[in-house]
Amino acid sequence: MIKCTATLLLIILLNTVATAQPSGGSGNVELGLATGIASGWWIYTLGTGAGIDRTDNVPKISFEGVFVFKPHRFGIGAGLGYSFLTDNTMETFEDTRAQRQKYSIANKVVQFWTYYLLAEYDVYSDGRYSLSPQLKAGGFGIDTTHPQKANFKTQFLTELSALNKIDLSGGLSLTLRPFYQVMMISTKEDLLPGEKHRIFSLGLSFGVRYNI
Repeated sequence: MIKCTATLLLIILLNTVATAQPSGGSGNVELGLATGIASGWWIYTLGTGAGIDRTDNVPKISFEGVFVFKPHRFGIGAGLGYSFLTDNTMETFEDTRAQRQKYSIANKVVQFWTYYLLAEYDVYSDGRYSLSPQLKAGGFGIDTTHPQKANFKTQFLTELSALNKIDLSGGLSLTLRPFYQVMMISTKEDLLPGEKHRIFSLGLSFGVRYNI
């Protein structure tokens, strides 16, 4: 369902771009590439009141490409990304640390492939520097050996960030973006009421954008 919705919205976005008229002689389309590093952790809520399993709080590395249609202050777009969580075990919930055990959730790292739509708005711009709150929403694929993987259902992500952009010459810009991301995985059948998976990321993204 998420893939179908994202595809439909992307088609509408591309049709809007194709029929839009340039404003002020400048390009309305921006292409961007970025890489990021975040503090990430995966929390598996076993059920209401049943405790949680979790990974350690470890680095999460990401790469992404975006397409943004931005004729004025408001922009809409779409993006694709790849990221990995640098942990391959999850710790069980127990009453005492001595009782806790770890089990494998990946051979080396947990990998994610993301696809999303985004919206941003310039709340400040002085002609060279701009600040834009940005919201992303979409889905993702995951490469994991988690014991409950066969029970995974819907995979959805949301991300809130603040895009700082400095314009250089020739349509090129540098970007710095603090972000907070939540990936959520619902289950087909709850072993206990309230069972869910969440992957949290808090970090910084660095990149470039090119106005065409």
